Amino acid sequence: MRRAAFALILLIACKDDAPVDTAPVDTGGPIEETDADGDGVPAAVDCDDNDPDRAPGNTEVPYTGVDEDCDDSTPDDDLDGDGYALADDCDDADAALNPDAVEVCDEVDQDCDGDVDEGLTTTSWADVDGDSYGDPESPTEACEVPSGYVLDDTDCDDTTASAYPGAVELCDELDNDCDLSVDEGVTTTYYGDLDGDGFGDAALTTEACTRPTGYAASDTDCDDGDRAVNPDATELCNDVDDDCDGVIDEDDAADAGAWYDDADGDGYGDPDAETVSCEAPSGTVADDSDCDDTDAAINPDTVWVLDFDGDGYGGGAVTITQCAQPASFVLDSTDCDDTEASANPGETEVCDDIDNDCNGLVDDGSAGASDWYADADGDGYGDPNVVTVDCAQPSGTVSNDDDCDDTDAAVNPGTVWVLDFDGDGYGGGNITLTQCNQPSNYVLDSGDCDDTEPTAYPGGTEVCDSLDNDCNGLVDDGSAGASDWYADADGDGYGDPNSVTTACDQPSGTVSDDSDCDDTDSTVNPGEIEICDTVDNDCDGTVDDDAEVYGDEADCAGLSCDDILLTRSSAPDGLYWIDPSSAGAYEVTCDMTTDGGGWTLVVSADPSEVNAGDPPDFRYNSAVWTSAGYGSAGDATHVSEAWFDTPVFSELMLIKDSAVTTETASTSGDLDGWGKSSGTILLNTTFSSSYGPYGGRIFTGYVYAICNTANGSTNWGNGLGSVRSCQHTYGTLYYETACNCSTYELWIR
Repeated sequence: MRRAAFALILLIACKDDAPVDTAPVDTGGPIEETDADGDGVPAAVDCDDNDPDRAPGNTEVPYTGVDEDCDDSTPDDDLDGDGYALADDCDDADAALNPDAVEVCDEVDQDCDGDVDEGLTTTSWADVDGDSYGDPESPTEACEVPSGYVLDDTDCDDTTASAYPGAVELCDELDNDCDLSVDEGVTTTYYGDLDGDGFGDAALTTEACTRPTGYAASDTDCDDGDRAVNPDATELCNDVDDDCDGVIDEDDAADAGAWYDDADGDGYGDPDAETVSCEAPSGTVADDSDCDDTDAAINPDTVWVLDFDGDGYGGGAVTITQCAQPASFVLDSTDCDDTEASANPGETEVCDDIDNDCNGLVDDGSAGASDWYADADGDGYGDPNVVTVDCAQPSGTVSNDDDCDDTDAAVNPGTVWVLDFDGDGYGGGNITLTQCNQPSNYVLDSGDCDDTEPTAYPGGTEVCDSLDNDCNGLVDDGSAGASDWYADADGDGYGDPNSVTTACDQPSGTVSDDSDCDDTDSTVNPGEIEICDTVDNDCDGTVDDDAEVYGDEADCAGLSCDDILLTRSSAPDGLYWIDPSSAGAYEVTCDMTTDGGGWTLVVSADPSEVNAGDPPDFRYNSAVWTSAGYGSAGDATHVSEAWFDTPVFSELMLIKDSAVTTETASTSGDLDGWGKSSGTILLNTTFSSSYGPYGGRIFTGYVYAICNTANGSTNWGNGLGSVRSCQHTYGTLYYETACNCSTYELWIR
């Protein structure tokens, strides 16, 4: 095939080197002489006179599909002559290679199907390790098995001759038998040895061909955190299973102790009954010095007492402490006389003036002794249940046993019992029985004051039943259910708390109430209304309560009507006492409702109440006026001392013919300092004639304010004649019938 390709290249190269005829084409001669392509071949014999590359005599170029030499017999696409053109022939230089050829195993594609030696080769696999088993990852196809290859592809490791199917598994961390398991069945189990004592923990395992570091071949360690604990360790008494045998502190522990039975529980052990163990078994002790483990009283600490008289009881003076009993010594030390063999706790008492039984009594209960009965209550009668047998009469005993109650000297065969008719535990004293035992319905006590009434007896509780229940000679005194009654000396229905009587029925002159604060005055009690009299009328603990009596009397005077209203917020209009300057109280009229209330009346005038020529007594209430002989003190409903004696105030109110006018004060002091030339409630004039205080500005202003200009000249001046309709003569104001002065009231607050 390579030879055919080379020949083709040579042919193409030769054609490229052929000279090209560039002479002009002659087209003017006869056809047989015409050479249109200039290839030197006339058109008559040229197979293509338009292509100079095609002409007889040219070299045929294979595989061009062109008849270069104009000879159909010259091959173009089947150079090897096998009947297949180049397009179907895989090697046109070898006639043996074509689609009809028979494939043979020679690494050549004879049948031109693109496969070499198909169906004729043998597959083999590389056997690098020479164990006759090939590597399935290294196949090759060949007509013959190449050297180093085998027909088997089952080797699992072609780098190791000891690893192949069927090989014996070795412990070498390889899959020798190619079963996909490494070292199966040939490894050794090792156990974690954390404490490094050569014994491993069964819970910590690994599989290996050789023992890894930190592992042991044995799994018998019971505590892999303690190097001192392992199967080779020595068992000790330490509450630890040192040798890992499943038993803690067994009896063969190296430091186990010896324990001895203590059958009698005296703390001393039997040297012939030994047990070795870490802890003392129940009923054993560490001591082995007991000489008699059946008797707790006998041990190395036993005190033996000398028995001098040989009666089996020691006197206690001479002793020996040891385990074994010495001669003439005994355990019992209770002999009361170790020089007398007939005196010991085991002897029987006889009348021989010796305390034979060592009970501390001589000849008591002796053979031949008498019975003596206790007389605890000293009534001369003995208790039959308390008997003493003795040679001589013991103190506190008697020879008889007749007493039926030796705890009570009053009860004996000579006791007198009294009939208790009413069954209250006390007898009436008339019917009696003398005997020891108490007869039915009889008692010792004869002090009943009424033996027909069971609720009457000494010590009874007094009740309201008209009986002397406690037999003290008084009826119903201090009875349960009795009431406290209080003296009402003044008869006002309220009692004196300091005068009380407890009785079933109300005594005359008493009441059940105890709230009177003065039982000598019937006008003083909680039901009274407080008045200004320096007395606590209503018994509330406060005398003349301001909120109730403020302003009612001179002794309870307020500063002003306004001051009284502040204290008595519901005080009505009316007459009240005030003392604004501490100069003495006087009575005034108070308006407690108009414009918030608290107004004090200064003066009031009503012409209809005045007769011509009469002094207007109701218009003044001043000591100055009355001392001059111009009338007596006026009615407080018309004029008040406030006219001359008013301290600081802040408001004025004029009521003229029922019309109310108020003005805020701008000057401190009494009314004598008030008034201006015009536009005020009080007009200021300078009328100051020889009439003295009766012609001053206040009086003049007052008159002017009352009469106003409707009744005469406004020029009061300093003469009397200027007032025609309403005159004042010698300082005294008169109202004529023709003087129609207004109804006038002046108030301050």
